[in-house]
Amino acid sequence: MRDEIRADLGVSTDEKLLIASAGGGKVGGPLMQATLESFIGLNTEKCRLLMLSGPFLDDDKYAELCATAKPYKHITIKRFASDFTDLLTAGDAMISMAGYNTCMDILTSCIPSAVFPFAQNHEQRMRAERLAPYIPLKILDSTDMPTMTTTINALL
Repeated sequence: MRDEIRADLGVSTDEKLLIASAGGGKVGGPLMQATLESFIGLNTEKCRLLMLSGPFLDDDKYAELCATAKPYKHITIKRFASDFTDLLTAGDAMISMAGYNTCMDILTSCIPSAVFPFAQNHEQRMRAERLAPYIPLKILDSTDMPTMTTTINALL
């Protein structure tokens, strides 16, 4: 399944695939923006970014992300993927919010991940902290947001 999904996404065998997800998208805009800007700034010749903004990301913010990514053929931005769990099996690493479903998908797939718990939802940080000892998981905070370069490099 991994090879089929990667082929459908145009990811070659010698490339890495970073998946970035904002969950539902209501609060994930800053994480997506920081990830996109940092990814663009890296030497990502052998790496692709698949960004899933979430269906509830503001339309203007979504358009801004798409416009920023447009010159880069190795970056794909979509609102949503119905096969999200399957996509994780094709990915090499993921950056995401720390919602319940996403954390369960990370746990199931064991994809190396960095998560950004939503500050106003204390359960997200608690969940991530409890999972981190058992899976390859880095917990991000607001100090990681200005540049995600170090995080992306560590994941890939």
